[in-house]
Amino acid sequence: MAKQKIEAKRFEFRDSKSEKFWAISLDGAAHTVVYGKIGTAGQTKTKDFPDEEAAKKSYDKLIGQKTKKGYEEVVAAAPPSKQDLAAQRAFAKRFAPFKKAILADPDDIANYAVFGDWLSDQDDPRGEFIGVQIAMEDASLKAPQRKKYKAQEKSLIKKHEREWLGSLADFLIDQKGYDSSWGGGSKCYTYKFARGFLDSIHASRFSLEFGHELKNSPLCETLRCLEIEDTTYLEEPIAIAGKNYSGDEDYGLLTLIGAKFSNLRTFMLGDAKYGTSRTRGEGVEELVKKMPRIESLHLECGGIDMEKLFKVKMPNLRSLVAHHHSFYPVELLAKNSSLKNLETLKMYPHAMEYDDVQTAYLRLEHIEAIGRSKHLQSLKHLQFRLSDMGNPGVEEIIKSGLLGRLKTLDLKHGCITDEGVDMLVESPDLKNLEMLVLDGNAITKDGVKKLKKSAVKHSAKELISPEGLDDEPEYLWYGDME
Repeated sequence: MAKQKIEAKRFEFRDSKSEKFWAISLDGAAHTVVYGKIGTAGQTKTKDFPDEEAAKKSYDKLIGQKTKKGYEEVVAAAPPSKQDLAAQRAFAKRFAPFKKAILADPDDIANYAVFGDWLSDQDDPRGEFIGVQIAMEDASLKAPQRKKYKAQEKSLIKKHEREWLGSLADFLIDQKGYDSSWGGGSKCYTYKFARGFLDSIHASRFSLEFGHELKNSPLCETLRCLEIEDTTYLEEPIAIAGKNYSGDEDYGLLTLIGAKFSNLRTFMLGDAKYGTSRTRGEGVEELVKKMPRIESLHLECGGIDMEKLFKVKMPNLRSLVAHHHSFYPVELLAKNSSLKNLETLKMYPHAMEYDDVQTAYLRLEHIEAIGRSKHLQSLKHLQFRLSDMGNPGVEEIIKSGLLGRLKTLDLKHGCITDEGVDMLVESPDLKNLEMLVLDGNAITKDGVKKLKKSAVKHSAKELISPEGLDDEPEYLWYGDME
């Protein structure tokens, strides 16, 4: 007779004070309990019994005790059925005649409304959903009506989101392949709809399987925001769509390459909160080529081919954040004629490697390229950290007219001295700045006093001694070291 075996059942308890989980599995004459705070690996305890009957009796008793205390079983939803997948394909076919208009001008709400009305005429609940979400965009909507629409929206999502998400439902709803013990919280994926379409995805951890499904999903084309905190280091080899990936490696976003992000406006890769560089960015430069409407590109990662990235045509780009790199071909960025709308440029290099101690990753020629660029004339916010441009760089910022265009200037961790401060406070363009950051430079107390007298809002903390500039440039070691 085969021994009894019941796979783990997970129960969760949430209130204003705590979020806990408890799971139990049964294997013959023993059961195993795992418990702890949601988002952690928890503790594991296995108990053996004289026989299977005693083990099952204890198993049932423990579940009863937990449910009485308010724990609720977490049941993974069923994967999309053949009917749901067929419905997804049918929707794509029905959407086709309206797709061209929506993607041609995705900000025009009228295009969505027309499609929504047509769906409603076909008794498709997504038509109602589109109408409700459009209605809630009206800022003048009264609270009672907004509350009514919100409840209607919630009900429609609950009934139909699996069908609307198609193959992505396994990940976005069921959190496929995610282990909360990795430290990303109880959920890996969060998402939102807008105007009846999947609008944004935030993933605390990117898996190669998810990348493959997202690339092949028709929802890619209408997605507006994609944020990925971390990529996955493969411990063991896997195969996806017939392609083998060996273990002991991080492939970055490799399986996502080729996705058509026709409407994507915001793309973030890396952990912006903690600013670490452990995330791998292989393939980003190819992905960005498929983002014709990208407005905000935030990269807290390594592994990107910066030469290729800085050459990509990004005519709608407003903000570019590129942190943790050891190679910045800024001259290519300055020559990129498509960047006429770029307003924010932030570069914070990787901590200086000891072997490169004589050469900063951001240098005087780079600030010259930015200041003299005929294409970067819309620049208003510049972060240029861990640079050895020093006082000559300050002089270039003033003479090129860059200071007169900027609203914020961040030159943290550098070798600027009181001489550079004198040039800044004597420039009539300094009054245009809303914030000046000179933390970690070689400025004396006299230089700080001059900044205070200038009345410009500034930060000048953690300053270094000017005498130390003749030694190893330790100010270049203040970046992330991972």
